[in-house]
Amino acid sequence: MKNHIISVTELKANYQHILRSVYDEKVSYNITKRNKVVATLQPVKKMQVQENPLKGSVIHEGDIISPIEVTWQDG
Repeated sequence: MKNHIISVTELKANYQHILRSVYDEKVSYNITKRNKVVATLQPVKKMQVQENPLKGSVIHEGDIISPIEVTWQDG
């Protein structure tokens, strides 16, 4: 992976081109302010997506729609 050093001023002037090169070409940038590195801009590693992130989060309680066989008494 290539690593470039650029100033904050250069980043501000060319941010679209720089972000595109990070995304397309996997280029990293060390961003400087007054010749000191203040940040690093680099591509994000691919995140692993779970097969089903909600699996196990719902509890099955049975049939909750059908009428129940209960006789109610008036109070």
